[in-house]
Amino acid sequence: MEVEITAIPPLTPEQLALVQAHSLWNSYNVLREELAQLGRHLASNSGLLAAGITSCEQRIARLCDTSSTLADAAQLDALEITIDAEIETHLQRAPTVARSPAVVRAQGNLRSVAWILRVRARELLARAAGNGVSGWGTFTVAELE
Repeated sequence: MEVEITAIPPLTPEQLALVQAHSLWNSYNVLREELAQLGRHLASNSGLLAAGITSCEQRIARLCDTSSTLADAAQLDALEITIDAEIETHLQRAPTVARSPAVVRAQGNLRSVAWILRVRARELLARAAGNGVSGWGTFTVAELE
């Protein structure tokens, strides 16, 4: 069955906030799962890195409020400090496991996700600062090259 979507009803402010922050939502979820995976590698405990996981969950819960989303996006350093400190504590407790290939890979994944999250947060903050301007622009091929 095919359905043609011809119009979208007006979104509530909460729905609009979620649409605008979907990339952050995805990134926080991936970060949360990577922290759980690292906990499993370090101590067979997906909840080992609870402070970082909880911070991600709290940020996800606030995504339906644009001002909270923007405040959280501007404060990624605090999230990274929490996560890094917690990981370091557990790495010191298990130095042999900390050097295992699985843990090294998990740490690399976390760095990649953190970088993506930071890029997405900067994009969202830039759009928000544009006073309604989407941030999209038209560029020639020469400009892009």
